[in-house]
Amino acid sequence: MTTVNDIEFILPCAGLSTRNYPQSKGLPHKSLLPFGSYRLIDHILKDIFAAGGRNITFVVSNEEVVHAFKHAFADDTDVQEKLSSRGRDDMAEVLREVTIPADADIKYVIQEKALGTAQCLALAHEVSEGKHGLMIFPDDIFISKDDSNTHLQKLINIFLADDKQILIQGIQRDDVSNNSIVQDGRLVEKPTNPTTDIGGFSPMILPKEVMKHTHIVMSQFVKEDKEWFYTEAINDFLDKDADADKYTLSMPVKDDCDIYMDTGDRVLYEKAFLASLVLLSKDKDSHIKEIRAFLDK
Repeated sequence: MTTVNDIEFILPCAGLSTRNYPQSKGLPHKSLLPFGSYRLIDHILKDIFAAGGRNITFVVSNEEVVHAFKHAFADDTDVQEKLSSRGRDDMAEVLREVTIPADADIKYVIQEKALGTAQCLALAHEVSEGKHGLMIFPDDIFISKDDSNTHLQKLINIFLADDKQILIQGIQRDDVSNNSIVQDGRLVEKPTNPTTDIGGFSPMILPKEVMKHTHIVMSQFVKEDKEWFYTEAINDFLDKDADADKYTLSMPVKDDCDIYMDTGDRVLYEKAFLASLVLLSKDKDSHIKEIRAFLDK
């Protein structure tokens, strides 16, 4: 039986984050930007850990970024104790909530030259061979009203019921021309004449056979110095693998109770950050009062 321990969680963090300048300038990656009482990456990791995920691979650009992430996730028990001794249990609790569990297996792989999202999958496969892959873009943030049943947990539950599924988080939109859609059993990127209003986002779950196929084919793209993306890798698997007819491709639609926010550029991030202050911050009641006071001026 497939369990969450058979899944490798893949977080692509090799970009330069220039679309989020100037907020992200000087940071190893925009995923370390603040979000509520935490950081964007903390929010994503909290969902992973809440779902039972413990196998995580960060795809980064160089060793300096590896060092920066390790420092960002370093144990801060001493700081928590100092805060508690000074009567700041509230701040200590925030730090405890984003502490990496002791049984978490955090790995880092370096994407020396960005050759597409399929390369992220291939690189993760090298350190987690035999596992299914669940990829989350740090731009895609979900706020779930039920912490015991997050959007991520729901998608994982669908996969665990049948691991012959290729699942991509679907969101109903008025315009899916900048998304991928499922059409005739394949992924169509940026459709000109979409046949559905369900667009694809991360997280996405790829069975281990798709991960293996991507790794094998990606080796040729690397030799030719060509980019290859996850949409193309999935279609290539469905078109060429001998057992592809055993697999289904679908986009389960996001529940209305779960809020999706794109943080992919400065303007989008600022909107999401503002929402995080009134939805996720430990001081949200105070923030709401301050915002109302500003608006009344």
